[in-house]
Amino acid sequence: MALFRKKKDEETYEGVHVYDEEYDEEEYDEDEYDDEEYDDDEYDDEEYEDDEYEDDEYEDDAQEELLALENTVSQLTKTVEHLTKQLENKQESINRMASQATQQESIIYENKQLQMRYNELQQQLKEAERQQEALKTNYEQEIEQLTSQEDELIEVEEELEQLRQREDELLKELEEKSKQVQAFEEKAIHLEEKAAIIENYKLKEVESMRRITSLENENQQLNMRLQEAEAKYRDLERSRVEQLADKNVLQRDLERELTKVEQMKDELATILIEAKEKARETAAEAELEADRRRQMAENEAHKIISEASMEVMKIRQEIKQYQERLTAFHHESKGLFEQLIQHSKVLNLPD
Repeated sequence: MALFRKKKDEETYEGVHVYDEEYDEEEYDEDEYDDEEYDDDEYDDEEYEDDEYEDDEYEDDAQEELLALENTVSQLTKTVEHLTKQLENKQESINRMASQATQQESIIYENKQLQMRYNELQQQLKEAERQQEALKTNYEQEIEQLTSQEDELIEVEEELEQLRQREDELLKELEEKSKQVQAFEEKAIHLEEKAAIIENYKLKEVESMRRITSLENENQQLNMRLQEAEAKYRDLERSRVEQLADKNVLQRDLERELTKVEQMKDELATILIEAKEKARETAAEAELEADRRRQMAENEAHKIISEASMEVMKIRQEIKQYQERLTAFHHESKGLFEQLIQHSKVLNLPD
């Protein structure tokens, strides 16, 4: 521009014939040039409006925004080239119309306007390139963060699968323990049946004791009868001292009868003693066996129930910890996606 002004000052335009053909009004139409200078359709504001991003589609939206920014940069570059060509054409027109002093001021003004517009577009292009570079950097960082979060999510899913497998195993163990408890309950029922049998034995023992008591009563009655027989014998012996030889026969009969009675008494006493001892031994053994089996069944049942309760508590604690981890991960992911949306809104180009 300085060179052009210097040349203008040096020219006198004397002896210069200006032809009408050198300047065609159609060649320099200000309205047409103003229309060509900047086409608003090429910079549609709708291209820079961001869509509502979903959390699970953020990566695709960021790529689309990057492509849109690259298209915008390409359009700006084409516009700059177009304006450069227009500037060159105007410069040629200015050189051709240098002899026309009346049009020089307007051409210089338009040239300045074009130069200012060109500089503005150059600045917009540089700003768009800087934003594109920043967007690429942020995009790479966000991709790394999303990759790390995906790895953490995979680890959490693996832990969840392990917990589910552990839960299935514990459920199987709990079913087995339940079966064992059921078996022990059946054993307890069997022991109760045995206890009932023992109770029957005790009742039989009581019945035996009653029979023994009745036998003892009968023995006492026999003893009383024996005493009466002895008394009668003594009476007969006193009254029949003077009888004949048949008295000796009667005496021998009575002695034989007394001997039989004594033998019966001895046998009855032996039977009573043996019956008492056998009943006591049977009752004691049955009671000890019932107590031992009942105690074993109760201990085993308490042990199984305690182990099952501990396993259930562990499962509930692990599930609670896993839920807390999922909640924390959900909050972290939500905050990250909101931050990414804010970054994407900041990257909008100026109108």
